[in-house]
Amino acid sequence: MVEDDENVEAASGGEVMEVGRDGGGRSCSRDCLLTPLYWFKMLAKETHWSFVYGVLVVYGISQGFGGAFSKVGTEYYMKDVQKVQPSESQIYQGLISIPWLVKPIWGLLTDVIPILGFRRRPYFILAGLLGVASMLLLSLGGKMHLFLAVLLLISGSAGVAIADVTVDACVAQNSNVHHSLAADMQSLCALSSSVGALIGFGFSGIFVDLLGPKGVFGLLAIPAALVLSVGVLLEEPLMPNFSYKQVSHRFVEAGKAMWITLNYPEVWRPCLYMYLSLTLSVNIDEGLFYWYTDSKGGPSFSQETVGFIFSIGSIGSLLGALLYQNVLKDHPFRNLLFWTQLLSGLAGMLDLILVLRLNLRFGMPDYFFAVIDNSVTQLIGRLKWMPLLVLSSKLCPPGIEGTFFALLMSIDNLGTLSSSWGGGVLLHIMNVTRTKFDSLWLVILLRNVLRITPLLLLFLIPAGDPNASILPSEALAEEKETGTPADGDLELVSLVGFQMIDAFAESQELPMNTVQCKALFGEGYVGDAPVLLAKPQTYMNLSGESVGPLAAYYKLPLNKVVVVYDDMDLPCGVLRLQPKGGHFSHNGLKSVIYHFRGNREFARLRIGIGRPPGQMDPKAFLLQRFNATAQGRIDAALPEGVAALKSILSKGLTETARWFNQQQKYKHIRVQTLPT
Repeated sequence: MVEDDENVEAASGGEVMEVGRDGGGRSCSRDCLLTPLYWFKMLAKETHWSFVYGVLVVYGISQGFGGAFSKVGTEYYMKDVQKVQPSESQIYQGLISIPWLVKPIWGLLTDVIPILGFRRRPYFILAGLLGVASMLLLSLGGKMHLFLAVLLLISGSAGVAIADVTVDACVAQNSNVHHSLAADMQSLCALSSSVGALIGFGFSGIFVDLLGPKGVFGLLAIPAALVLSVGVLLEEPLMPNFSYKQVSHRFVEAGKAMWITLNYPEVWRPCLYMYLSLTLSVNIDEGLFYWYTDSKGGPSFSQETVGFIFSIGSIGSLLGALLYQNVLKDHPFRNLLFWTQLLSGLAGMLDLILVLRLNLRFGMPDYFFAVIDNSVTQLIGRLKWMPLLVLSSKLCPPGIEGTFFALLMSIDNLGTLSSSWGGGVLLHIMNVTRTKFDSLWLVILLRNVLRITPLLLLFLIPAGDPNASILPSEALAEEKETGTPADGDLELVSLVGFQMIDAFAESQELPMNTVQCKALFGEGYVGDAPVLLAKPQTYMNLSGESVGPLAAYYKLPLNKVVVVYDDMDLPCGVLRLQPKGGHFSHNGLKSVIYHFRGNREFARLRIGIGRPPGQMDPKAFLLQRFNATAQGRIDAALPEGVAALKSILSKGLTETARWFNQQQKYKHIRVQTLPT
């Protein structure tokens, strides 16, 4: 048996099992308390606990908790240690975010180049090492030049960005497998980030006061180390026999796939909206921060107070994520974005009231009003961001989920950078400095007006059901990473299994016109028995990446699964039905067994294709077309295979295998001496 790329297809017959949920008998209050636990348990069961752990670490600890410490620590570092102007600080903050602009590169690497057989785990480890090294150098170094400090901050940001891209690839991949859980996974990310930020901001000011900004950077090595642990613990299938000669080809193919996908109006229109809506909402946070801590023109908040304001404000972000998950996730994207964009502009007026000190006229202390301001802003910002995240995850074509989701997020980050630098330019033009804030109110007013202008662009956002597939069917069907020829090339030797699946589908009038779990998919009934058919569209020796998630999603017992594949050890046109067995060095079957967690208790329908003639390379043999004689034998075998599959549904596997293999045994004797 050849050890090169070979194809495998899954045809599952028989009952689709349903797993019941726990019944009643619990009190309402207990249900309310345990609902989050059940939700986490459900996600861990459907996806794997290590995936949930990775999301909690990357979003909750690294980006949420660590991001809060980093934000407060960096702002005080720029203001008190490096002593730069607010407009300059705004520019430097933009520079620090540059690694987030090149997220497609990180995404392309994690999608295309496995390291030691893994696509995700090594990149988590790399991200953790970058974060640990850069944060320790910042904290332990003496008086540091601004250029070197910014460079180390960029390095730390790169570590967080790489981890973010890698976990986003895992989220997008699971979203393609579990369509109905896409919003739940984004909610898990958002809730983790919000809770982490809530805790992080609560302690950030205290630690800045106790340790100083540089001491806070030292603490940030801990979240980076936890990211490294994700790379050690993550459950990920090994890619056997990966050929690095494929890398350049896969880069080109992934680039083509992204370009083709971006050319669909269903994709580029939302991308354009995401960029413009962020760019137009100019960011003037550094100007407000300097005013917050100014002892003359501003309220002169201490480090602890600033941290607590941000912390309590994070409650708004958490409430926004909960509100979206429990109330708004099924509302159309366009409707949600209309109201959140409008409210964003109106909420900006709270900053204006605070800067003009109108709150004091109403008897509201600065601290109390700043908390309300930040909470409302965070809540609306989260409600605006959540539908865009879900929308982005639904725009990712199978096979390049990490790369394309990273591309979408880099578009958002480019919008954020444009917003930050635009705000810095605006602060500079209006002469807002470390000590002058006379025109800050006008800057806020201009920002609020700009926040409302994206309402004119909402026609770019789809208005339909948010749970429906957004990518056009042709974008899904034209998956470029598969290495599998189109339907017109079904006479290729390596695709003989596809011919059998198509013959069965045609005989039972079962349409195969949808895409699920990286497979062309069909379902229906043969008599009273429900049947699922799948033709994996992955690389042929990675078919398990499609078959495994499909079986898991539909909760199929493996004794109800039949894998159809080509077999060089059988003469061309001879079939064999086996109730179980090993992989016999068939790479596609190896992948399926791996994704079934080593379980080999599934049936196989082997289709003989014969050995390569003479000294012909097996790879070349698999990629050639059948000659007329061989194709005739395959055509004659297809009805026999269809009859066997139908018999499995009506009579069971054991009885079918007994008569079918006896019939094929005599056929084997007849054809083994005939020329191919």
